[in-house]
Amino acid sequence: MRVCARWRVRARMRRARGGGGEPPAGAVRGCGAGVRVGGGVRTGVRSAELAGRCHAWGMFFLLFGLRTRDEIVDTTVATCEVCGWTAPQQRLARTTRFTLFFVPLFPVRPKRHLLRCGHCMALRAAHPQAAYAY
Repeated sequence: MRVCARWRVRARMRRARGGGGEPPAGAVRGCGAGVRVGGGVRTGVRSAELAGRCHAWGMFFLLFGLRTRDEIVDTTVATCEVCGWTAPQQRLARTTRFTLFFVPLFPVRPKRHLLRCGHCMALRAAHPQAAYAY
């Protein structure tokens, strides 16, 4: 019968305090988080062989990432520098934020200002305070 490391440590501590190292008759040896007993798997999510350990990081998960959002500041009709068409040009304010469990927490890049052509959808850098030079 295999026993998890956590159970062995607890048994050693019980013996050091003067208590018996063995559990009562009929008790399952181990922490119950997927140790192999005999030929089958007892309670838990994974077997000890798959998890490496039968506890600790098995049930922990963390969802994090980056989210980029574009906010339209204003729109004007001008000639595009990329395609040459006279089309609406949108001024965008793009922010990139760190997210934890899909909640945006703090910006990881400074706010960027872009121009997007309504005809070719090309993006190009725009100064935030400069007026359109068209």
